Amino acid sequence: MADSCSKLMGCLGRIPYPSLIATILTVVGTAVFCGCFYRAIGITVSMLNEAFNLQEQIDWMRTVQLFVIIVSAVMGGLAFILLIVGFLATGATRRKVYTGFKSRLGGRITAAFLLIISEVLAIIWVLVDCILVVPCVFFILIMSLCGIDFITKMDGRQNCFNVTHVGFRLPRRFKDEICGVELTNFCTSAQEAGPLYIAAFVGCLVLVIGLIHFMCCLSANYAHIKDDVLTLTLTTTPPPPTTTTTTTTG
Repeated sequence: MADSCSKLMGCLGRIPYPSLIATILTVVGTAVFCGCFYRAIGITVSMLNEAFNLQEQIDWMRTVQLFVIIVSAVMGGLAFILLIVGFLATGATRRKVYTGFKSRLGGRITAAFLLIISEVLAIIWVLVDCILVVPCVFFILIMSLCGIDFITKMDGRQNCFNVTHVGFRLPRRFKDEICGVELTNFCTSAQEAGPLYIAAFVGCLVLVIGLIHFMCCLSANYAHIKDDVLTLTLTTTPPPPTTTTTTTTG
């Protein structure tokens, strides 16, 4: 029984819990961001095209959708790579893997390289999160307008929405006002896309927290691998010989 408990504790001691938490945060944040942002872009493209006929002007948003898929795959793969590095640099596994000078040097270089990548990605995702504020504010404004009566035309025909009410101006060849059924569909799409952009913003924030957590883990792993060199040196260096002095009495 005691032997089983010791083996269990040994296995638990090999698990890099901080890296595991960082992986969960990164994967969940990436999944929420990519899923919600991909769907929100699709709704936005359809909404703007049906309301204002902006097909040619918003084709680039389709490319953004493809880029989101690539980003989700890259970030998921990176998270699991960082988790594997965490396993290799934890507890007894570290002492078995990083035994020689070359292996310890390679481990330190790997940890430093991944630390730099994590820092760069964290900065990029902070910028992405700041950019997401724009569609979030825009759709919150649209949803608030859709929840109240629009300004009625002077002839009393029906409620309409003009994009100039929210600070946007379209080229003259495009209409800048929608009414009736188009307005109803526009509001319905906005009320669906708005929460998705907000969820993507939150997912991106969780992803940034996960990357910051990874940076802390990689810094600690680098220090642990470096400290093992000193520990190994102290344990393998033989103690200095002791000299005994004898005194003679006459």
